[in-house]
Order: sequence, then structure tokens, then C-alpha cells
Amino acid sequence: MKVKIATAEDGMSALEEQAKQAQEEYEGAIALKKLNEKLNELTRLVGWAEVDYKEHKIASLEQEVAAIDEQSGNCEAKLEEAESTIRSLEERQRQADQQRTALCEKLNEIGAMGKEEKRRLRAAQERQRQAADRIASAENSLGQVRCELTQSEKRLERKLKDLERNQQEARAKEERAKNTLELQLAELKTSLDGHASRVDALKAQTDAANEARDNAAAVASRCSQKLNESRDELRRLQSNNSDSLSRIHPQMPQLVEAIERSSSQFRSMPVGPLGKFVKLNDNQERFSNVIETALGGDRGLGTFVVSCKEDEEILRRLAQNLHRTNAPP
Repeated sequence: MKVKIATAEDGMSALEEQAKQAQEEYEGAIALKKLNEKLNELTRLVGWAEVDYKEHKIASLEQEVAAIDEQSGNCEAKLEEAESTIRSLEERQRQADQQRTALCEKLNEIGAMGKEEKRRLRAAQERQRQAADRIASAENSLGQVRCELTQSEKRLERKLKDLERNQQEARAKEERAKNTLELQLAELKTSLDGHASRVDALKAQTDAANEARDNAAAVASRCSQKLNESRDELRRLQSNNSDSLSRIHPQMPQLVEAIERSSSQFRSMPVGPLGKFVKLNDNQERFSNVIETALGGDRGLGTFVVSCKEDEEILRRLAQNLHRTNAPP
């Protein structure tokens, strides 16, 4: 009966644990649904943030292109200025050539001139040389300006290519992000459908667990009632057993209790008294005297069986102690 009660109590504990687990999973499914709604909202916000970032990046690239265009305009202005300087120097060179020609003609006319005239001629030649140097320097500057213009055009072309490539990558990334979000939304919808069906199943399990718990409680109540009845019966039997020991000898119940308290001292627990194991069937009371005589009378009914001499000495000592304790003063 105790085993049945323990089994019923274990079953009730398991059912209560299942009901608690089902309730936690149901609450978890509700929380998951709320988290999915927050995820959808965050996904929309992230998408708009990426669009704003890409628009900002495109505007920045357009500003860089405008700056390059402005630099190209400045280079073209410098080129026009250099070309104007070259034209001015060429004009001055032409004038110097005309002066040199005039001087040569004059030298041919007058033949030999004095030191002053030679100095003027050398000064004119020096100015001509300086003009040639300035023309060469202007040509070098014009070459540098043309080189810078070419490099600016190349940089502008590279920037335009980078801008176009970034725009293509941004569009591809947006497309991939869109596809990924669509897949995630489809998976979330599928997961939500699965959780909904699971919640329904958990509700059914919870109802079944509650019903089983009620049934187990009823069974436990009946088992508890039977246990109480069994305990009453056990107490009644123990009372009868004590009465039967007292009939064998008034001090026999105390001796049996002393043996049980000293059980650790024995190699093997004594068996007895022998009268405790003698029971007559109904309508067989006429054989009581025969059996009592066969066992040796009251002394035989109060006999114990031991396994060794040491256990016999311990049993005798307990009996003697009990006899001294109960002896009159």
C-alpha cells in the first residue's frame, strides 16, 4: 500500500512538473511573438538607415566630382594664361629679332663701331637670350600644366568609375538585403505557424495533465484512507502481539525490546520467544496443552534460539539485567 501511495505521489509530482513546463512554453511562445514584431520594426528601421547612408555617400561622391571639375577649370584657366604669356613672349621675340636684324643692318652700314655700340649690341643679345630663356621656361610651365590637366582628367575618370561601381554595389547590396529580409520574413511566418500549433498542443496537454492530476489526487485520497486503515490494523496487531508476549511471561515484552535495542551486539539476532511463532488454527484449541507440554511448558514457550555461545551470553546478560531491574527492593 505504501508503494502505491509513493507511486501516486510521484505521478502527481511529474504531472505538476509537466503542467508547469507547458505553462512556461506557452508564455515563451507569447514572448517570441512579441520579439518577432519588434524584429520586423527594427528591420524596417535598418533598411531606411542603409538607404540614408547610401544617399549620403552618393552626395559626398558628387561633391568630390564637383571639386575635381573645379580643379579642371582652374587648370584650363592656367593653361590659357600660359598660352597668352607664350604669345606675348613670341611677340617680344619677334620684335627682338626685328631689332637684331636692324642692328645687323646698321652694323653693316657703319662697319665698325665704338665700345658704346658694342656694349649696346651685347645688351641686346643678352635681352634676346633672356627672352629665349623665358620662352623655354614658359614652354616648360605649359607642359607641366598640360600634364596636370591630363592627370586631373584621369583622376576624374577614375572617380566617375568608382562612383558608378559603388552605385552598382549599393544596388546589389540593397537587392541582397531585400531578398534576405524576405526569406527571414517567410521563415518567421513559418516559425510562428509552428509555434501556434505547438501552443494548441500544449494547451491540450495542460488540460490532460490537469485532468490526470485530479484523478491522481482522488487515487491518493483513497490510498491515504486505506493507509490509515492499515496503520490502525497494524497497531491492533502490535497490541495483540504485546498481549501474547505478556501471556508467555510478564517481562517478555521488555526483554524483546531490550534485544532489539542491543541488536548491534549480536552476531545474529536471536529468534524467539518460540511461543510467539506457535499459532493454533480455528477449532484446534484442544491441542494447546499437548503443544505446550511438547515445548517444555511455559519455560519452553519463552525459549530463544541463538547461533553461537557469545549471543547466548549476551541474551542471558540482558535477561539478568531485566530481572534485577524489576526485582523488589
